[in-house]
Amino acid sequence: MGADMTQEQLAEPDLFFSPERVKRIRVELGLTQEKFAEQLGVNPDMVRRWEGGKSKPSKGSVLQALLRAERRADLTVAREA
Repeated sequence: MGADMTQEQLAEPDLFFSPERVKRIRVELGLTQEKFAEQLGVNPDMVRRWEGGKSKPSKGSVLQALLRAERRADLTVAREA
């Protein structure tokens, strides 16, 4: 994993979204790929590509949206526990 990460990602590990991390966020929010894409402002195919490891989120606004979504997912799981 480390060899694939850019210097920027190594400096900001929270901005590295593996396929598993993207899917976990979406699933914990209870969203389909289509609804998740809508909330992030991207095409549903992009979410499929991220979750399939064929592409990585890189646009700053998308990364920030993923971080916000992850916080919401963590809060949802915490409330259910």
